[in-house]
Amino acid sequence: MNAIPMERAARLQRIILGAIGAAIAILLLQLKTPPAHQTAALPGPSAVPSEISIDDEPPAIASVPARSIPLAISSQPISFDQTMGLIHTKLREWSARKTGDRETEDRLMNELATLLTDDNAGKIIKTLSPEELHGPFGTSALFRWMKTDPMTAANWVASRPDATDDQAWVIAHGLLEKGIDPQQLAAQLPATQWKQTYLLDAGLDVLSTDPNEVIALAQQMDSGSAQTDLLQTAVNDWMATDPGTTTNWIMSIADAALRNELISAGAKARAGTDPRQAATWAISAISPGETLDNTMSSIVTTWSSGNPADAATWAAELPAGETRNSAMKAVLTQWVQSNPQAATAWANSLPGGNQLLDALSSN
Repeated sequence: MNAIPMERAARLQRIILGAIGAAIAILLLQLKTPPAHQTAALPGPSAVPSEISIDDEPPAIASVPARSIPLAISSQPISFDQTMGLIHTKLREWSARKTGDRETEDRLMNELATLLTDDNAGKIIKTLSPEELHGPFGTSALFRWMKTDPMTAANWVASRPDATDDQAWVIAHGLLEKGIDPQQLAAQLPATQWKQTYLLDAGLDVLSTDPNEVIALAQQMDSGSAQTDLLQTAVNDWMATDPGTTTNWIMSIADAALRNELISAGAKARAGTDPRQAATWAISAISPGETLDNTMSSIVTTWSSGNPADAATWAAELPAGETRNSAMKAVLTQWVQSNPQAATAWANSLPGGNQLLDALSSN
């Protein structure tokens, strides 16, 4: 199963790391009494994206060096132009320093965070250069703006031709946190690649809470790998909680190629609890070919890790062909790791078993 592509996971990790400096600053600021307009906290991503709330308090980070603590803010208000002057000065210094000087980077991000408020976040974002907007401070400012005026922030970002995948996730997650239907924004978006990214992120955000919403968002996506990834990930999640309903929904899909991919995802997920049922379903429902062979190999590998003899008996009874060969090779590969003597004896008892052993030893 493709699930979430590796590059997407890396992208979400960059968002989290980019915002962490600002989260540290807000945590430190909470140790003193801030002005009324500065009471809201920046987001504090610390684990997986689905657990981040734009209203959450940021995590405590014990390793912040003492010298990174920002200087106390003057009690005298400063003008917006003065604020932007400070921001651009610190961003230029941060840009010049982003070569591994983490203490200086942390200090600068902390000081930048103190200049963000609920009232000025949106205005500040609109004055940033594309490079500044796409950096960690721009991400932190967008989190803050999404907290106070989510639809305005979302529409502004969506209107930009340089809107990024990172921003799509921040917006999708922010709308969900504010209880706004993600389709409200999707309905306004032009048919661009950025819309596809937004729909994917929005779908993944509601994955565990609203299967019907995931399906509705996926149906607005273009046919292709991103849509399939979202639905495969959903099927993998839903199989653990309601396998019967999930199976019936999969089998109702008219697109044969997509249905095969989702049966594959569902059968692999089911293999952890009932490998025999999963394998029987896959063989009966997936069209012969590479998808079926790969699915059977995965199921039998899972099966063999717990009961190789049972998996071996079942695989050997399959009709001759590529599916049987894939299944038997998967059994042997797994079994030989836990009990090489039993695995070798089983292979030698089969017609053509020597070929299986030779293929395994040559890999």
